[in-house]
Amino acid sequence: MQLLKAPICIIGAGPAGLSTSLFLAGMGIPSIVVDKGSFPRHKACGDNISGNTIRTLHHFFPDFVETFRASECISDLRGALVYAPNQYKFEIDYLPLEKGTDLPSCYAIKRFDLDNYLVDKVEEEVLIDFRQNTLVDEVFQTKDSIRIRDKKQQLEVEAKLIIVATGSNCKLPEKLGAYTHNPRHCAVGVRAYFDGVHCESGLHRSELY
Repeated sequence: MQLLKAPICIIGAGPAGLSTSLFLAGMGIPSIVVDKGSFPRHKACGDNISGNTIRTLHHFFPDFVETFRASECISDLRGALVYAPNQYKFEIDYLPLEKGTDLPSCYAIKRFDLDNYLVDKVEEEVLIDFRQNTLVDEVFQTKDSIRIRDKKQQLEVEAKLIIVATGSNCKLPEKLGAYTHNPRHCAVGVRAYFDGVHCESGLHRSELY
């Protein structure tokens, strides 16, 4: 079994886990990131980014919007059109990202594209050790550290701090005693992509039904 050591280990390589590792690297702190999946991957998750997410991405990569615009993978969202079950509809206009500007405060971007963009940036960072196809199965605490092991018993990571960024459906936070899952407080959404759909509000508003 391979043993790796780092001050911080991050479990989960979604936007939260990857951006955390980038923040740490910016402060000169090395980290190990592990994820059960392999990239590029599709993820059943929302495809909009807004507010602080945009500011965070700007912090790391000031040209990230222009990069996605060049590949036509991003669209400004200026508001939402909401339809009720009785067919009543109303519009919501989003405020600009910053006062006194016309910067969009929301963008539509596929989670697939955003994840893979962040993965590419993380793999360029020498202070981040990124391990894919690593499903964490065991977590145990020693006197001075926390250790995790993968399910295949091939990798063990020792760290002073474990950050779990795996989403609310993961059982790992419960094993650490940091979270209790309550199904009553959870909701499920279904995402799908369609061709040939005409949006009444154009391409710059989300439509919610």
